Amino acid sequence: MKTAIICPHQPGPIMLFERHAPVHSWPQWVNVLPDCIIGFGSEITSETPVRLSDRELFVVIGGAQALHVMQQLRTLFPGVPVVALQDGNTAWGSPYMGALSWHDQYPKLVEFYQTADAIFSATGNAMEFYGLLNPRVSYIGLPYPEEYLDYALPDDEREDDLLLLGCRHPMGADLVIGVQIAKRLGMRVMLPGDPAGQTKALCDTFGVESERVEPGLDQVSWLKRVAKCKAALYLDGMGSVGRFVRDCAALRIPCLYNSRADAPLPLRQINPDYHVVSVEYLLGDVLENEWGSLADRQFEVLQHSFTAPSRARFEEACSCLS
Repeated sequence: MKTAIICPHQPGPIMLFERHAPVHSWPQWVNVLPDCIIGFGSEITSETPVRLSDRELFVVIGGAQALHVMQQLRTLFPGVPVVALQDGNTAWGSPYMGALSWHDQYPKLVEFYQTADAIFSATGNAMEFYGLLNPRVSYIGLPYPEEYLDYALPDDEREDDLLLLGCRHPMGADLVIGVQIAKRLGMRVMLPGDPAGQTKALCDTFGVESERVEPGLDQVSWLKRVAKCKAALYLDGMGSVGRFVRDCAALRIPCLYNSRADAPLPLRQINPDYHVVSVEYLLGDVLENEWGSLADRQFEVLQHSFTAPSRARFEEACSCLS
Protein backbone atom coordinates (compact mmCIF):
# COMPACT_ATOMS: atom_id res chain seq x y z
CA MET A 1 0.00 0.00 0.00
CA LYS A 2 1.42 3.38 -1.03
CA THR A 3 1.67 5.28 2.25
CA ALA A 4 2.44 8.83 3.33
CA ILE A 5 3.24 9.40 7.01
CA ILE A 6 2.99 13.03 8.09
CA CYS A 7 4.31 14.64 11.27
CA PRO A 8 2.34 17.89 11.77
CA HIS A 9 4.28 19.19 14.79
CA GLN A 10 6.03 22.00 12.92
CA PRO A 11 4.12 24.89 11.30
CA GLY A 12 4.62 25.64 7.62
CA PRO A 13 4.39 23.74 4.32
CA ILE A 14 4.71 19.97 4.41
CA MET A 15 8.15 18.86 3.19
CA LEU A 16 8.19 15.33 1.77
CA PHE A 17 11.07 12.81 1.79
CA GLU A 18 11.57 9.32 0.39
CA ARG A 19 14.41 8.28 2.72
CA HIS A 20 15.65 9.05 6.21
CA ALA A 21 18.82 8.22 8.08
CA PRO A 22 18.35 5.07 10.20
CA VAL A 23 16.61 6.21 13.35
CA HIS A 24 14.93 4.55 16.32
CA SER A 25 11.72 6.51 15.84
CA TRP A 26 8.72 6.73 13.51
CA PRO A 27 10.68 8.06 10.44
CA GLN A 28 12.29 4.62 10.23
CA TRP A 29 9.03 3.48 8.59
CA VAL A 30 10.13 5.14 5.34
CA ASN A 31 13.10 2.72 5.30
CA VAL A 32 10.90 -0.25 6.20
CA LEU A 33 7.80 0.02 4.01
CA PRO A 34 8.20 -0.73 0.28
CA ASP A 35 6.48 2.42 -1.03
CA CYS A 36 6.37 5.12 1.63
CA ILE A 37 7.08 8.83 1.86
CA ILE A 38 7.24 10.92 5.02
CA GLY A 39 6.35 14.56 5.54
CA PHE A 40 7.09 17.23 8.12
CA GLY A 41 4.78 20.24 8.39
CA SER A 42 1.14 21.19 8.74
CA GLU A 43 0.11 22.99 5.52
CA ILE A 44 -0.57 21.40 2.15
CA THR A 45 0.59 23.83 -0.52
CA SER A 46 -0.30 23.85 -4.21
CA GLU A 47 2.72 21.63 -5.00
CA THR A 48 2.07 19.02 -2.35
CA PRO A 49 -1.02 17.30 -3.84
CA VAL A 50 0.95 16.29 -6.93
CA ARG A 51 3.29 14.14 -4.83
CA LEU A 52 0.45 12.79 -2.70
CA SER A 53 -2.00 12.04 -5.49
CA ASP A 54 -1.03 8.36 -5.81
CA ARG A 55 -1.11 7.63 -2.07
CA GLU A 56 -3.47 4.89 -0.88
CA LEU A 57 -3.08 5.61 2.83
CA PHE A 58 -2.29 8.68 4.93
CA VAL A 59 -0.92 8.31 8.46
CA VAL A 60 -0.87 11.42 10.67
CA ILE A 61 0.95 11.64 14.00
CA GLY A 62 -1.12 13.07 16.85
CA GLY A 63 -0.43 16.64 17.97
CA ALA A 64 -1.62 20.23 17.85
CA GLN A 65 -2.15 20.37 14.07
CA ALA A 66 -3.10 16.73 13.49
CA LEU A 67 -6.83 17.42 13.11
CA HIS A 68 -6.12 20.31 10.73
CA VAL A 69 -3.89 18.14 8.54
CA MET A 70 -6.43 15.31 8.50
CA GLN A 71 -9.16 17.71 7.40
CA GLN A 72 -6.98 19.02 4.57
CA LEU A 73 -6.23 15.49 3.37
CA ARG A 74 -9.87 14.45 3.39
CA THR A 75 -10.85 17.53 1.41
CA LEU A 76 -8.19 16.99 -1.25
CA PHE A 77 -8.24 13.18 -1.38
CA PRO A 78 -11.77 11.98 -0.56
CA GLY A 79 -12.00 8.24 -0.07
CA VAL A 80 -8.35 7.75 0.93
CA PRO A 81 -8.20 6.52 4.54
CA VAL A 82 -6.49 8.70 7.13
CA VAL A 83 -5.04 6.87 10.14
CA ALA A 84 -3.88 8.39 13.43
CA LEU A 85 -0.43 7.29 14.60
CA GLN A 86 0.10 7.21 18.35
CA ASP A 87 3.85 7.56 18.67
CA GLY A 88 4.14 8.28 22.38
CA ASN A 89 2.25 6.89 25.33
CA THR A 90 -0.94 7.87 27.11
CA ALA A 91 0.36 11.14 28.58
CA TRP A 92 -1.28 14.05 26.74
CA GLY A 93 0.70 16.92 28.24
CA SER A 94 2.80 16.88 25.10
CA PRO A 95 5.17 19.58 23.85
CA TYR A 96 3.68 18.87 20.44
CA MET A 97 0.47 20.61 21.50
CA GLY A 98 2.27 23.93 21.06
CA ALA A 99 0.56 26.99 22.52
CA LEU A 100 -2.90 25.47 22.65
CA SER A 101 -4.75 25.88 25.92
CA TRP A 102 -6.19 22.81 27.60
CA HIS A 103 -9.68 23.91 26.53
CA ASP A 104 -8.53 23.92 22.90
CA GLN A 105 -6.24 20.91 23.15
CA TYR A 106 -8.63 18.25 24.35
CA PRO A 107 -11.45 18.77 21.82
CA LYS A 108 -8.99 18.74 18.91
CA LEU A 109 -7.16 15.64 20.12
CA VAL A 110 -10.35 13.75 20.88
CA GLU A 111 -11.90 14.61 17.52
CA PHE A 112 -8.70 13.63 15.72
CA TYR A 113 -8.54 10.17 17.29
CA GLN A 114 -12.28 9.56 17.21
CA THR A 115 -12.75 10.48 13.55
CA ALA A 116 -9.60 8.85 12.16
CA ASP A 117 -10.30 5.74 10.10
CA ALA A 118 -8.18 3.81 12.59
CA ILE A 119 -5.40 4.27 15.14
CA PHE A 120 -2.01 2.64 14.68
CA SER A 121 -0.23 2.32 18.02
CA ALA A 122 3.54 2.30 18.47
CA THR A 123 3.16 0.97 22.02
CA GLY A 124 1.34 -2.11 23.19
CA ASN A 125 0.49 -0.80 26.65
CA ALA A 126 -1.47 2.16 25.20
CA MET A 127 -3.85 0.03 23.12
CA GLU A 128 -6.63 -0.16 25.68
CA PHE A 129 -6.46 3.57 26.37
CA TYR A 130 -6.80 4.56 22.71
CA GLY A 131 -9.53 1.98 22.28
CA LEU A 132 -11.67 4.22 24.47
CA LEU A 133 -11.55 6.80 21.67
CA ASN A 134 -11.70 4.59 18.60
CA PRO A 135 -12.40 0.84 18.49
CA ARG A 136 -10.20 0.34 15.43
CA VAL A 137 -6.79 0.22 17.12
CA SER A 138 -3.90 -1.88 15.82
CA TYR A 139 -0.40 -2.37 17.21
CA ILE A 140 2.38 -1.70 14.70
CA GLY A 141 5.28 -1.23 17.10
CA LEU A 142 8.41 0.78 16.43
CA PRO A 143 10.78 -0.49 13.72
CA TYR A 144 14.35 -0.90 14.92
CA PRO A 145 17.29 -0.07 12.60
CA GLU A 146 19.31 -3.23 12.16
CA GLU A 147 22.34 -1.08 11.33
CA TYR A 148 22.57 -0.23 15.03
CA LEU A 149 23.58 -3.78 15.88
CA ASP A 150 27.09 -3.06 14.61
CA TYR A 151 27.81 -0.84 17.62
CA ALA A 152 27.69 -3.60 20.23
CA LEU A 153 31.09 -4.24 21.81
CA PRO A 154 32.73 -7.60 22.58
CA ASP A 155 32.30 -8.66 26.19
CA ASP A 156 35.94 -8.05 27.06
CA GLU A 157 35.67 -4.38 25.99
CA ARG A 158 32.94 -3.57 28.51
CA GLU A 159 33.59 -1.95 31.89
CA ASP A 160 32.36 -4.36 34.53
CA ASP A 161 31.56 -1.70 37.11
CA LEU A 162 29.72 0.72 34.79
CA LEU A 163 25.91 0.91 35.00
CA LEU A 164 23.86 2.73 32.34
CA LEU A 165 21.13 4.53 34.26
CA GLY A 166 18.09 5.73 32.35
CA CYS A 167 15.08 7.65 33.64
CA ARG A 168 12.37 9.91 32.28
CA HIS A 169 12.56 12.67 34.89
CA PRO A 170 16.07 13.61 36.07
CA MET A 171 15.21 14.43 39.68
CA GLY A 172 12.47 11.89 40.29
CA ALA A 173 12.45 9.08 42.84
CA ASP A 174 13.42 6.63 40.10
CA LEU A 175 16.79 8.33 39.72
CA VAL A 176 17.49 8.49 43.46
CA ILE A 177 16.83 4.77 43.75
CA GLY A 178 18.99 3.96 40.74
CA VAL A 179 21.92 5.95 42.10
CA GLN A 180 21.61 4.34 45.53
CA ILE A 181 21.51 0.85 44.03
CA ALA A 182 24.66 1.62 42.02
CA LYS A 183 26.36 2.78 45.22
CA ARG A 184 25.37 -0.34 47.15
CA LEU A 185 26.73 -2.53 44.35
CA GLY A 186 29.94 -0.51 44.08
CA MET A 187 29.26 0.61 40.52
CA ARG A 188 29.84 3.80 38.60
CA VAL A 189 27.00 5.17 36.49
CA MET A 190 26.72 6.43 32.93
CA LEU A 191 24.13 9.21 32.69
CA PRO A 192 22.30 9.92 29.41
CA GLY A 193 19.89 12.82 28.98
CA ASP A 194 21.36 15.15 31.59
CA PRO A 195 21.98 18.46 29.77
CA ALA A 196 21.66 20.60 32.92
CA GLY A 197 23.88 18.39 35.05
CA GLN A 198 21.14 17.68 37.60
CA THR A 199 21.74 13.96 37.57
CA LYS A 200 25.48 14.33 38.00
CA ALA A 201 24.89 16.68 40.94
CA LEU A 202 22.76 14.00 42.59
CA CYS A 203 25.46 11.38 42.02
CA ASP A 204 28.01 13.71 43.57
CA THR A 205 25.72 14.21 46.58
CA PHE A 206 25.60 10.47 47.18
CA GLY A 207 29.28 9.94 46.45
CA VAL A 208 28.74 7.90 43.27
CA GLU A 209 31.24 8.29 40.46
CA SER A 210 29.53 9.14 37.18
CA GLU A 211 30.06 9.88 33.50
CA ARG A 212 27.71 12.14 31.59
CA VAL A 213 26.81 11.44 27.98
CA GLU A 214 27.42 14.67 26.10
CA PRO A 215 24.14 16.55 25.45
CA GLY A 216 22.83 16.73 21.91
CA LEU A 217 24.43 13.60 20.49
CA ASP A 218 22.81 11.94 17.48
CA GLN A 219 21.58 8.40 18.02
CA VAL A 220 24.59 6.65 16.53
CA SER A 221 27.00 8.72 18.63
CA TRP A 222 24.88 7.95 21.70
CA LEU A 223 25.04 4.22 21.00
CA LYS A 224 28.82 4.34 20.60
CA ARG A 225 29.15 6.31 23.83
CA VAL A 226 27.16 3.95 26.05
CA ALA A 227 28.18 0.63 24.45
CA LYS A 228 30.90 0.02 27.06
CA CYS A 229 28.37 -0.31 29.92
CA LYS A 230 27.99 -3.69 31.60
CA ALA A 231 24.29 -3.49 32.48
CA ALA A 232 21.43 -0.98 32.48
CA LEU A 233 18.65 0.05 34.83
CA TYR A 234 15.54 1.90 33.65
CA LEU A 235 13.09 2.88 36.37
CA ASP A 236 10.44 4.67 34.34
CA GLY A 237 8.14 6.85 36.43
CA MET A 238 5.70 7.90 33.70
CA GLY A 239 5.52 5.45 30.83
CA SER A 240 7.68 5.50 27.70
CA VAL A 241 7.82 3.88 24.29
CA GLY A 242 10.74 1.72 25.37
CA ARG A 243 13.49 3.12 23.13
CA PHE A 244 16.09 2.96 25.93
CA VAL A 245 15.43 -0.72 26.60
CA ARG A 246 15.53 -1.68 22.91
CA ASP A 247 18.80 0.19 22.40
CA CYS A 248 20.27 -1.77 25.29
CA ALA A 249 19.13 -5.02 23.67
CA ALA A 250 20.81 -4.03 20.40
CA LEU A 251 24.06 -3.30 22.25
CA ARG A 252 23.77 -6.58 24.21
CA ILE A 253 23.52 -4.66 27.47
CA PRO A 254 21.10 -6.57 29.74
CA CYS A 255 18.52 -4.13 31.05
CA LEU A 256 16.26 -4.25 34.08
CA TYR A 257 13.16 -2.11 33.60
CA ASN A 258 9.75 -1.71 35.12
CA SER A 259 6.36 -2.39 33.63
CA ARG A 260 5.64 1.26 32.85
CA ALA A 261 8.18 1.16 30.02
CA ASP A 262 6.63 -0.27 26.87
CA ALA A 263 9.36 -2.75 26.09
CA PRO A 264 8.18 -6.28 25.33
CA LEU A 265 11.49 -7.84 26.26
CA PRO A 266 11.55 -10.97 28.41
CA LEU A 267 12.26 -11.35 32.10
CA ARG A 268 13.69 -9.01 34.70
CA GLN A 269 10.73 -6.69 34.48
CA ILE A 270 10.48 -5.16 37.93
CA ASN A 271 7.73 -3.73 40.07
CA PRO A 272 7.05 -0.10 39.12
CA ASP A 273 6.91 0.88 42.78
CA TYR A 274 10.66 0.34 43.01
CA HIS A 275 11.29 -2.02 45.88
CA VAL A 276 14.94 -1.15 46.38
CA VAL A 277 16.05 -4.42 47.94
CA SER A 278 14.46 -6.53 45.19
CA VAL A 279 15.92 -4.36 42.40
CA GLU A 280 19.36 -4.53 44.00
CA TYR A 281 19.07 -8.30 44.29
CA LEU A 282 17.93 -8.71 40.68
CA LEU A 283 20.67 -6.50 39.28
CA GLY A 284 23.30 -8.24 41.39
CA ASP A 285 22.04 -11.62 40.17
CA VAL A 286 22.21 -10.47 36.54
CA LEU A 287 25.80 -9.28 36.95
CA GLU A 288 26.91 -12.43 38.74
CA ASN A 289 24.95 -15.22 37.09
CA GLU A 290 22.97 -14.47 33.96
CA TRP A 291 24.49 -11.47 32.22
CA GLY A 292 24.98 -13.21 28.87
CA SER A 293 21.78 -15.24 28.89
CA LEU A 294 19.59 -12.21 29.64
CA ALA A 295 21.30 -10.17 26.95
CA ASP A 296 20.70 -13.02 24.46
CA ARG A 297 17.02 -13.34 25.35
CA GLN A 298 16.42 -9.61 25.12
CA PHE A 299 18.18 -9.48 21.75
CA GLU A 300 16.05 -12.38 20.51
CA VAL A 301 12.86 -10.47 21.25
CA LEU A 302 14.28 -7.27 19.75
CA GLN A 303 14.36 -9.08 16.41
CA HIS A 304 10.55 -8.79 16.29
CA SER A 305 11.15 -5.07 15.68
CA PHE A 306 13.40 -5.60 12.67
CA THR A 307 12.33 -4.71 9.13
CA ALA A 308 10.46 -7.84 8.02
CA PRO A 309 8.26 -8.36 11.12
CA SER A 310 7.61 -4.61 11.42
CA ARG A 311 6.45 -4.50 7.81
CA ALA A 312 4.20 -7.51 8.41
CA ARG A 313 2.56 -5.84 11.43
CA PHE A 314 1.96 -2.67 9.43
CA GLU A 315 0.38 -4.62 6.58
CA GLU A 316 -1.82 -6.54 9.02
CA ALA A 317 -2.96 -3.27 10.58
CA CYS A 318 -3.86 -1.94 7.13
CA SER A 319 -6.12 -4.93 6.56
CA CYS A 320 -8.61 -3.53 9.08
CA LEU A 321 -9.23 -0.59 6.73
CA SER A 322 -10.75 -2.70 3.95
